[in-house]
Amino acid sequence: MRFVRVFGTTKGYFSRFNEDYRIDGFSRSLRGLSKSDKVLRSFLDILLEYAELRNAIVQTVRADTRPIAELHDEVVQDIERIARMLNDPPRITSVFGYEKVATIDTNDSLEKALKIIAEKSYSQIPVYDGDQFKGILTTNAIADGWQVQVKK
Repeated sequence: MRFVRVFGTTKGYFSRFNEDYRIDGFSRSLRGLSKSDKVLRSFLDILLEYAELRNAIVQTVRADTRPIAELHDEVVQDIERIARMLNDPPRITSVFGYEKVATIDTNDSLEKALKIIAEKSYSQIPVYDGDQFKGILTTNAIADGWQVQVKK
């Protein structure tokens, strides 16, 4: 059944993070993983409902051996969409486009950093020492440093 196969793709997502999801139970695994996964958290309620639907379809049959619930194509399509989002979430560049982020080097002047911040309307700028990332210079840090210098 397509629904069970599609639902299995979401279970595959969880098994990467929780090998004992079969022991813990799918719904329990969902709740646990959603605490640290924002994408999953956004789908938690609907996935819990779909888990109940899946159980009703697969595990519960009437006396005439038909399932007690039937599936709509929209539900399968929604689960496929959720599975795609979980397995390959959108990247920032797909939302905002791609522009190379301006950076500064540890040897650059504060004046250079301020020019970049002003030109790009940044509130923070990555700092590198050659190819090695060292941290983020923020406008708050610059203001705090300036305030210390003024007090001297």
